[in-house]
Amino acid sequence: MRTLEIKKKLSFADYLLNRSYATPYPQGAVKHIMEAANMVVVDISGLEETKLGPQVVHNRLNKLNKKEAKEFSELYLNLWKMTKSKDVSKETAKDALDKVRKFVEWAEKESVAEEIEE
Repeated sequence: MRTLEIKKKLSFADYLLNRSYATPYPQGAVKHIMEAANMVVVDISGLEETKLGPQVVHNRLNKLNKKEAKEFSELYLNLWKMTKSKDVSKETAKDALDKVRKFVEWAEKESVAEEIEE
C-alpha cells in the first residue's frame, strides 16, 4: 500500500483545514482527501485508477464483505459529491478527513493480516 503517499495527501488536507494565518480552504482539502481515498481504493481493491467512480467503488468494496469497507463505500460516494460541490464546510471536510484516516489505518492492518496469512 502507498501509505506514505496517502498520508502526505491527508496531512496536506489537514493543513488546508487548520492553517492559522489564512482562512481554511475546505474545497482544496476535499480534493486531497479524495485523492488519498482513490489511492486506498486502488491499493485494496485492485481497480485501475481510470475506472474509479462512485458506483464501481461501491460495488467493489461491498464485495470485500467487510463492515469497514462497506462503510467506506458510502463515504466515498459522499466524497465524490463533495468534490463536485462549491460549498463544503470546514466541519464536513474535517469529518471526511477523520473517516478516511481511520479507513487507511484499517486498510494497513488488513494488508498486514493478509501478508501474515499467506
